[in-house]
Amino acid sequence: MKIKTLQEDNELFLTLDKNSENQKIQELWSTYASNIHSAITNEGIQSFSYNPILSEGFGDTYGMNHFQKMLSTRGDIKLPLFIINNKYINRIMDYLLGYKAWRRKSKTIAKNLEHLSTDDMFKIIALNSLKHKPQRIVHFDRGSIGIRHLRYMGFIYALNKCDVVKKHFEQVNSLCEIGSGFGASSIVFSHYFPNITKYYYFDIHPVIYILIQYLKFVFGDDKIFTYSNLFEKTDKDPVNTLKKYVCLPNWEFDNINGMYDFVFNAASFQEMDVEQICAYCKTIKDKSNTGAILSIVTYYSESSAENTHKKPIQIIGNEFEMISQIDCSDHTDINGIVSNYYIK
Repeated sequence: MKIKTLQEDNELFLTLDKNSENQKIQELWSTYASNIHSAITNEGIQSFSYNPILSEGFGDTYGMNHFQKMLSTRGDIKLPLFIINNKYINRIMDYLLGYKAWRRKSKTIAKNLEHLSTDDMFKIIALNSLKHKPQRIVHFDRGSIGIRHLRYMGFIYALNKCDVVKKHFEQVNSLCEIGSGFGASSIVFSHYFPNITKYYYFDIHPVIYILIQYLKFVFGDDKIFTYSNLFEKTDKDPVNTLKKYVCLPNWEFDNINGMYDFVFNAASFQEMDVEQICAYCKTIKDKSNTGAILSIVTYYSESSAENTHKKPIQIIGNEFEMISQIDCSDHTDINGIVSNYYIK
């Protein structure tokens, strides 16, 4: 059964809350997770399409803090404190300033990524990307598309530039994504690769809760295996369930024997410490089929002194055999590299 908008599932949310109490979240993500949790608690998940706090990191809203950033850089603007500190005024100004900034940026993205709009899958993916009414949309002659879905189209375009990976995708039955976000990839991958029969998604709570509710909205409640299903009397096995999309919190990653054909991650590994990356590599190796491939996207900035994108590439390269590296900057809205590895 498909639903018309993202719905609340208080029982699932509380179950995830209860079982996440003893789970450690990396310090880098703790504030991020806490802010999203508060937004869901205070305003509900139906504000997902326009609440910049709830959608932080997903790129589908115009963003936040535009007003405060403008005030900090424009010394000629003098306003009373009650205006500067009013959260409603801040939100309105963030929307207006964010809209203006995105309108300018999206034109550049459309110009640079025009080739993606000529893809056979563009129209159907674009149509599905707009169902939850995202704010950050890129307009092409052939239609408009949400930025996150366009980004995943770019990832797949880059992946297919490697002949080994392209051929491998023809045989993939199960896909695992670590750090899945709200689930934009599910629409893109499912249209490009109808041969994939099972998807496994893992992310921190409360992001996994958003993913679950988004996938229910897109694909229907009956196709989604959630954390609550683990405690049911029947259909509680995520591997043997007939449900196509298995969505679980990150602390279950070691417990699921999914036997993956393809494992994907965009940016999360460069935000982990060495110990975490090595732990994930071990589990990925244990839970993947022979011939499986791991592909990771790492973002970089020429002005960045940290070069954090290099760390996971080096660490994972010590664990698995590298197949190829592809610069995806010409196919997405970000500067990034796709690194592909044979898992075993």
